[in-house]
Amino acid sequence: MRRFPLVVLGVVAGVLGARAEFLQQIRPAQLTPAEEASLADRSGKLSQLPLKFTPYDTQRAQIPFRREILADRQVYFSDDPVGQVLIYCLTPLPGNPVAGAVRLELKSDGKIVDRQEVKAEHKFSALIHIDKLPVGTYEMTGEFEAGGEVWTLRPAQFTRSSSRRNTMPIPDDGIPLILQPAPETGRQTSPIITGIPIPRHQAQSPEEFTLLENGRPVDAQFTQRATWYPGQQVKWLGLSFLARYDGGRPAEYRVVRKKVPPATSPLAVTETGTEIAVSTGAITFEIGKAPFTGIRLVKLAGQEKPLVQGEGGPFLVDEREVIFQSALDETAEVRVEEQGPVRATVLATGWLTNPRNERLCRYEIRFTAWAGQPWIDVHQRTILTFNTDEKKLARLGFSVPVVDAKKWAAGLDGSALSGEIPALPPVDPKKRKPAISVPVTTKWIIQPRPDQVAVEDSSGPSTAAKRADGWVTLSGAPGATQVSVRNLWQLFPKEIAWSPDALVVYQWPEHGRVSFTEDEELSADHLHQIRYAHQGKYLDLKFPQKYFDAMRRVYPPIIENQDINALSGNGMGMAITTDFRLQFAPAIPDATAAAANRMYAANLHGISDPVWNGLSEVEGRFAGKQKGVTDSWDAFWAQAFHGFTSSVDYLGDYGMWIWPDLHNNWSPTTLRPQAHRWWLNSHYQNPWDYNFMYFRSADFRNKDWANNASQHFMDVGTVNYSDENRTLLGKLPGANYHVKGFTPWGSAREGEVVGDDYVEVAAHFINPDSNLFRYLLFGERSGLNLARKWFESLGRVTLPTERSREVCTTLGEVISFYENTWEPQAIAYIHELSDAMLSRPFSEVPSFPAHPFFHDRWVMRYWNLTGDPRIQQPVLDVLKVGNTLNYTHFELAALAWRWTGDVAYLKMFLPKASPTFGKIYRNPGDPLDGFGERIFKPTHSQTQLVPYYLQTLIDAGLKYPETELKPASIDKATAVPRLDRMINLGSSTALLKVDGAGPLSLKVEATYNGRTWEKRGTVGNVEVYDARNQLAGSASVLAGARNVSAVIALDPAKSPAPWTLVVRGEARIGWSGDAKSVTLEPTAGGETEQETDDAASD
Repeated sequence: MRRFPLVVLGVVAGVLGARAEFLQQIRPAQLTPAEEASLADRSGKLSQLPLKFTPYDTQRAQIPFRREILADRQVYFSDDPVGQVLIYCLTPLPGNPVAGAVRLELKSDGKIVDRQEVKAEHKFSALIHIDKLPVGTYEMTGEFEAGGEVWTLRPAQFTRSSSRRNTMPIPDDGIPLILQPAPETGRQTSPIITGIPIPRHQAQSPEEFTLLENGRPVDAQFTQRATWYPGQQVKWLGLSFLARYDGGRPAEYRVVRKKVPPATSPLAVTETGTEIAVSTGAITFEIGKAPFTGIRLVKLAGQEKPLVQGEGGPFLVDEREVIFQSALDETAEVRVEEQGPVRATVLATGWLTNPRNERLCRYEIRFTAWAGQPWIDVHQRTILTFNTDEKKLARLGFSVPVVDAKKWAAGLDGSALSGEIPALPPVDPKKRKPAISVPVTTKWIIQPRPDQVAVEDSSGPSTAAKRADGWVTLSGAPGATQVSVRNLWQLFPKEIAWSPDALVVYQWPEHGRVSFTEDEELSADHLHQIRYAHQGKYLDLKFPQKYFDAMRRVYPPIIENQDINALSGNGMGMAITTDFRLQFAPAIPDATAAAANRMYAANLHGISDPVWNGLSEVEGRFAGKQKGVTDSWDAFWAQAFHGFTSSVDYLGDYGMWIWPDLHNNWSPTTLRPQAHRWWLNSHYQNPWDYNFMYFRSADFRNKDWANNASQHFMDVGTVNYSDENRTLLGKLPGANYHVKGFTPWGSAREGEVVGDDYVEVAAHFINPDSNLFRYLLFGERSGLNLARKWFESLGRVTLPTERSREVCTTLGEVISFYENTWEPQAIAYIHELSDAMLSRPFSEVPSFPAHPFFHDRWVMRYWNLTGDPRIQQPVLDVLKVGNTLNYTHFELAALAWRWTGDVAYLKMFLPKASPTFGKIYRNPGDPLDGFGERIFKPTHSQTQLVPYYLQTLIDAGLKYPETELKPASIDKATAVPRLDRMINLGSSTALLKVDGAGPLSLKVEATYNGRTWEKRGTVGNVEVYDARNQLAGSASVLAGARNVSAVIALDPAKSPAPWTLVVRGEARIGWSGDAKSVTLEPTAGGETEQETDDAASD
């Protein structure tokens, strides 16, 4: 479609002053693909394929008219400098003229205060300077004239309030950073890339900041990752620096708002038309641009002879033994993505291509160099662009052309091995040299399964061990080259191979093999690990028939098509990510290599103070971890999160396609996931939650999980690519999988009649916000790119029509994207989705009260952005109903208090505002410590809800219970039998009446949930309090754990009777001793915990 520039034709002076324009920065807005198609196709459909759900289910009006003015907020605060509007003039006419005159008027109290005329296309955006408007109510009206006709635009109303936003000044002594301890003693240096939240109205530019190390300015690199308003006010500050450690402890770091002249950096980047050269001061290296062949030269500072020289880079070999290389791609793009005094990153993107110019898989590789350091950090992503039902890969790797390597060393199981590098096989002079070739290697480390690794050469395995440490060094006359690969064994199968002239990091091994027995593949406790996809010569994702048959044999009748979706699921669009570091030195002793590898593997990070993070309001106003304030909740979440994530190590769920994903539910007794949603992916927006838990706690165990799990979600849970010529059902870039398939990517084939949505860009299970959060917090630009792809794909389909969890989840994700990118098209989506959600009372939504708030933060985000008063009364109505239903959406109570100032909304939730230790198995040291149900998932995550409520309690001056409240009393007296006839008790409180004297032994046994075929163990926590209300004894039991049963010894001489028995969860109880009988009797009075079952949210 032709494009015309926007031209301001005229303006009438008004409240903005003479000749002022009330709309500024006017820009044309691109029509979405759906809008373009609607103009071109008058049938009202974009696809003839009848589907119940949203992929291509674009049933639209016969002729798509849209003429309206949309403002991004209903209420602007007095300190909001600007607002943004999106104006539609979409009026199809014969010939589809794209330009016309738009006459706009700004009115207040019915009076025109400004006029402006613009020549525009079908759609454009603009900023309005709110700070120049008096407090009051406004309406923006307009008309569009084109083709000799005039149409009225639907007006936009908004208010400029006298209220002001919350803000928080940057302390004079700066924002303190908390750095992860180093795994190595001695003096160490580690790169840190992090994101620092900055409150509103505090900074306009990243150049205003300085990093202090032990009180003195040090080199740091600041960037702007997000703003509070379009183009204004730093919201997320990117920070890169080199942290100093001594004895494993970091120096003290603070970010201050103080501009200091930058010091001279040894880091230099030069670029020509054919190459990019980087000098760190310790090494110099070159990356070719045309062609792109990876790192083609590396020299130590002051040394002429190179350690690396030649052609390498990414390559693959398919099942036909056809070679694809980056060097053959004429469209490759290599550019400097970021450059500063501390680090420089070079990005290479393109296609792996063969001599026939056939393309197979895209690559996205970042090379990061650090000032003064002798290493290059490589972040390699390979995106599968082929139909995995039809094609396989024989190997996939990245080659480094080392020079004259003679010796090797490697780490296995914490020990170093070494030897001579076998020579290359002799070249037959009679054979013609091939036009292209892959690197020839003579030694390799292969990790074919998580508990088996070997060093091999052409003569066979020479050393076998359990796990590779991830490092290899090659040394020769020019010096030494070390490679360290992160998470190598967890992401098996992986391989590192080498020869005198090559070092290869394989994403799929050259020397792959079948490494599991039939029983290890198909047994009930291993079937879900899809080991077929993690073994063999070929990367082959086609679901085997034997797995399909085994599913039907092992699991109960499958009612949601998961088995069919596994069979028909296609891996096109998934990605493989490998992080590795190349380090160079004159020599690298084994101990030095091992220590450097441990430092790299730790992936050290630093984060701003959690209290600062919460009060910055970049993710809403929440209570960060604060000693003496949130202690009980922090202890509970830490223990419960260990149990939540325990399935990975307990079940051995490793492998490049599943690690470290979790299960919706699983049984410690049968060692199987629930046969409903085998994998979790993003069904409850949990990848965002992982990042948030770290953001609010600064717990580096959460950091490790967030880093690895969100990367897995980007690679496997998100569609990274779609073939425009052969689009698979629902697989649009940025879409997420529903996990209604036995494989994480299980979904329907094109043309298959489906009864559910299995891969979507707009549904209740999406979480592109996780990818965006990963960028904001960790600086992962691939996350930002994926979030943008998702947003672009929203324009190719209709928004969800189900006014429930499909709509509210999409709305919550769109709002976050808008507030961090200010993409004007989001304004239209926010209006459409919010109108849908507010079109009826929440109580009328199916599966109320869970589904209208399935996205835990949508109401909060919508209010914080728009100030739309329409949301208030429906939420207040829910809280009235919710109190009766004992509903626990804490964040709604927080909003209600902020709206009304009525602490009753907060107090009604206080009985649930204590950490619920009774819901988890408590046995530190047990691998299942913290195991429990419905703490994080599969219900609404407490960590997505409670922190907002806790901060509101702090703001309101209220305190929450520090200890867990007791369950409700039993209704009637119940006899407790001896051990031979134990009884089941659910959550309850009772007086323990003993007829007789002397010690008493209570035996507590774990129970099974008999309603489920998995025989999933039920958590049982039993406590006994004496007459002084002091704890006399306790037990925590779980079927399948170390503590299946326990004994509580009660001695009246030490703990005077009467005793009170408290049971949380479910347990079997019996007793032994000299007593004649033991009876449970109802208790009187006392505030007790009310139980909630939120199963409807599942």
